Amino acid sequence: MRKLASPIARQMISLILGSFNDLSEEDKWSLFDECVQPRLEFPVALKDRAFKMMMQMVAKSWRTHKSELVRYLIKKGLDATVKH
Repeated sequence: MRKLASPIARQMISLILGSFNDLSEEDKWSLFDECVQPRLEFPVALKDRAFKMMMQMVAKSWRTHKSELVRYLIKKGLDATVKH
């Protein structure tokens, strides 16, 4: 699940978002249904727990990605469009 959380955080969630908690529940379930469910199967009884754990991993990956960009690009005065 951790290897799946990183690409979701980098590719599907905007860096402009102030906080991961700013995403609505519908948006979070949409991410889960569109990005996680096709790759991982969960029993119906564990789907809510899997959703909660996956969103925690995605949130941590998103925060890490955002802070690394700030640390490596913004604070050093580099242009993100050129580097990436």
